[in-house]
Amino acid sequence: MGFFDNVQVDHNAKQDEDRIGYEPIESGIYKAIIEMANGVVSAGGARGLRLVFKLNIGGKERTLIETLWFTTKDGKTFTIDKKTNERRMLGGYNHAQALATLLCNKDFMQLPTEERLIKIKDEPERVPVFINLLNKQVALAVLKVKENARAQVNGTYENTNEVRYTNSIDKIFDEKGFTHKERKDGAEEPTFAKQWKERWTGKEKDNYKEVKETASNAQGEAIDFG
Repeated sequence: MGFFDNVQVDHNAKQDEDRIGYEPIESGIYKAIIEMANGVVSAGGARGLRLVFKLNIGGKERTLIETLWFTTKDGKTFTIDKKTNERRMLGGYNHAQALATLLCNKDFMQLPTEERLIKIKDEPERVPVFINLLNKQVALAVLKVKENARAQVNGTYENTNEVRYTNSIDKIFDEKGFTHKERKDGAEEPTFAKQWKERWTGKEKDNYKEVKETASNAQGEAIDFG
């Protein structure tokens, strides 16, 4: 029997491709079009708004995907500060509310949804789509974030000492640069956007923390197999 007997090769199957890893967007404020806005539910039950933005940066089209988690797993849009006992709205809810009010002049919970079949990670899924947000233009304050890469250890994901760079939406503006609060307060100029640009443009937010070796993440001594 030959070494390759019983090996099945499908030459029509998708094969390896030459790809460069994700290149993060530099921190800055960019105009963007909302290509998709759909609801998602995490394995634990938290609800989120998945957004696909199209940006044009230096003549090159970029895609930015972010999920705004606007509830906890038990359906609350807020958390309780353990020190002050104050209720604080989730960051994801604040962003979702900003989008709804700036673009649609509605509370986020009032936005209608429509069930549609879309592709998520190349797989078709039927999801609720926030139709009023589609194809709307916004401005995004995007941060380039330095953080710990995560790896699965004993069934759970833990931080490692490997560095990775990601992007995070820090603030949402309308196309003229006003924040939700500025519009609500009747501001005459978009001053926060100017302050943000001075503070963050071209810089990175450093969330990286060195991980001390523990029993679960220690690499151990390499074995010489000869």
